[in-house]
Amino acid sequence: MIKSSILISLILVIFFCSACNSRGERETLKRLNTNDLHQITNTKDKDNFIDLTFQITSFETKGNTQYYVIKGMYDQTTVGLKVTINNTKEAGFNKGGIELSQIGEESNNFIRALRELYGEQISSVQMKDEVKFTDFVLESTSDYRKYKLFFESGEEDEYAEIYLNINLKDNLIEINEKDFEYREPILKALSL
Repeated sequence: MIKSSILISLILVIFFCSACNSRGERETLKRLNTNDLHQITNTKDKDNFIDLTFQITSFETKGNTQYYVIKGMYDQTTVGLKVTINNTKEAGFNKGGIELSQIGEESNNFIRALRELYGEQISSVQMKDEVKFTDFVLESTSDYRKYKLFFESGEEDEYAEIYLNINLKDNLIEINEKDFEYREPILKALSL
């Protein structure tokens, strides 16, 4: 009787431990309401930098990678893209650590809006499938993370930097301009 109780207890412990491990590996998916999208805030600070704020409409975690679909309105048009964070490092430079990628026509609308906001006349209005950035974590708490992103293609005139801020408390992601000289390279990096 004692042996069978020990055996049953052991089986239950093994079962619960394996269930905990599989839960940790399982995808976490959160979907947020998209009915009330706000305008991507064209916040011009005192230096006239253009900062854009998007709502996180879905969030998914697989292992150490986080996927955010972000959307907003530009005038009467829905704009959006996917942000992928590969959390391989907490500090220092992380080559290819952040990707901005296409989610369909909303991403092409984002390129059109960015082109208009930046006042740049690039010919393409289509977003690339995915663009990888080297990132550097500037600030990190449980609810807020601030990154500096670097785009390098090998050509000096295509080098660009932007800021990406994740505000989990308010379900927002900001894409903030670093410098005027990076407007055209950012657009070229994101566009086909």
